Amino acid sequence: MPVIECSICLENFENEGAYRGHLEYHEHRAAELLQELRACMRHISAQPRLINGQSSPISQSSAINQPDTSPSRTRSWICPHPDCVRKLKRKSFERRKDLVRHAESHKDCEEECLFCEIPILKVRKYFTHYDKCPTRLEHQRTGILSVEKDDEMRKKRRDLHENTELWLNRLLPSGASNRAGGRRRRRRSKIPANVVEPSVTRHDAIHTNCHPRPNLVHDAPLTGGNAIQTGQYPTESFIAILTLYQKSQHPMTPEQLGLK
Repeated sequence: MPVIECSICLENFENEGAYRGHLEYHEHRAAELLQELRACMRHISAQPRLINGQSSPISQSSAINQPDTSPSRTRSWICPHPDCVRKLKRKSFERRKDLVRHAESHKDCEEECLFCEIPILKVRKYFTHYDKCPTRLEHQRTGILSVEKDDEMRKKRRDLHENTELWLNRLLPSGASNRAGGRRRRRRSKIPANVVEPSVTRHDAIHTNCHPRPNLVHDAPLTGGNAIQTGQYPTESFIAILTLYQKSQHPMTPEQLGLK
């Protein structure tokens, strides 16, 4: 029985329908990456604003060229949890996200693995167990992974992470939280509402079982040759946009890149 092989990743497919599913996944990822690029370009081309008149306006070029001296980069983050406060040598972290990751080991939760059903009582344990759960990995290896369960656990991880950040902000001294959670929410709100987040984006996932895609008619003839269209933009346009940006001496606006 002939087998179709992807010339890029060398993954094998039993029929053209399965191979089309593989292409659909990467088409979806290309469209998603283009949306992320558009959001990043809007940030790069934006001008800073005065907050309570505490600083002088700075040009866009100087803001980009100057080193980042924000508190989250220059200060040491100390864990405020009582278990760490009582220790003679308290843990400190150079980056706030590392402190949040550490705080997840303190944060309680009442969850269970949807695949092996063991109880999980710490947020960090929920993260590590998801990555190492033998039942989930076996289902993934054999191609019977439940997309619904996997999506639900991934969403729960995001929720637990955000809840841990809010919980940590309450433990930190006043003003030390750096409004990280608020900045993240504002950043998300700028991304167009029609962006579809893929259920699974890990490289180690099995394309034909883990990624959402339209219902396909197996053994249907392939159309379009190698020109896979990414929504409104073809793949060639996406690559051209990245090339223009990399070659530019100064940050280019979304209008210059044709993103608006």
